[in-house]
Amino acid sequence: MKNVLAVLAVLLLVSCHKQPADVESLQRQNDSLMQVKAQLENETNEYLASMNEIEANFDKVKQMENYIQINKSAENTNQDVRSKINDDILLMTDMLKKNKEQIAALTRKMGKSAIKIREMQKTIERLNNMLNEKIDLIQSLSNELQIKDAAIADLNKNVETLNQDVANLKTQSQAQQEQIANQDEKIYTGWYVFGSGKELKDQKILTSGGFLSSTKVLQKDFNKEYFVKVDIRQVKSIPLYSPKAKILTMHPSGSYSLDKPDGKNGNYVLTIKDYKEFWSVSRYLVVKVD
Repeated sequence: MKNVLAVLAVLLLVSCHKQPADVESLQRQNDSLMQVKAQLENETNEYLASMNEIEANFDKVKQMENYIQINKSAENTNQDVRSKINDDILLMTDMLKKNKEQIAALTRKMGKSAIKIREMQKTIERLNNMLNEKIDLIQSLSNELQIKDAAIADLNKNVETLNQDVANLKTQSQAQQEQIANQDEKIYTGWYVFGSGKELKDQKILTSGGFLSSTKVLQKDFNKEYFVKVDIRQVKSIPLYSPKAKILTMHPSGSYSLDKPDGKNGNYVLTIKDYKEFWSVSRYLVVKVD
């Protein structure tokens, strides 16, 4: 009996020494687990914050992408819209560059971390694939816009050239019209004068010869300013305001008539029947009215 009690006493003594050692081990394990848990939470929060920022950037890129897709094919895209599209492309490029850097940083962290979360790795892979797709899309949009801008530049150049051609043609047309007007003036201009013998002589339109010489008309140095300049196509009749009239220049007899519309005691009126024939011999008409 004494031996049994001695054995029990020894076992009890051993048991009392072993219990504190187990508690310390469990405490260390618990502390280690808490550290792992804290590390996991910190890393997870960092991953989620980065992923949320990346996703937010992708959402903004998507909105700008939709705007560009709607407006890039418009035929009459104004300058403000084109400027906004170009600005959006630059902004999307910057966002995608930032996303690329953040995804690369996440990948490095995940590779170095002792904690491997498969769903996180899948998400990073998905984001990386999305990034590559967006980069390709932005490059494609940029290329399309460059092609369209080049086409617009060519069209603007063509329009400018056409406008210049139109301006040149307009200038040429004006010059031709002026030339035609000048030619018409030369072709269809006539001059007439009527006056007393003295008036005509004073202006050197009539020149008296010698005793046996006849009076000459339109000799050298006559005063052209004394004549009335007319468009021969427009002049159908010329009132002479005198009951006496004698035509001194050469004009075909059948091309005109001298009449007194108001009767025998009235004043003469020269009526031109055929202006081409009347002015064919001389473009100057001189009528003596005394």
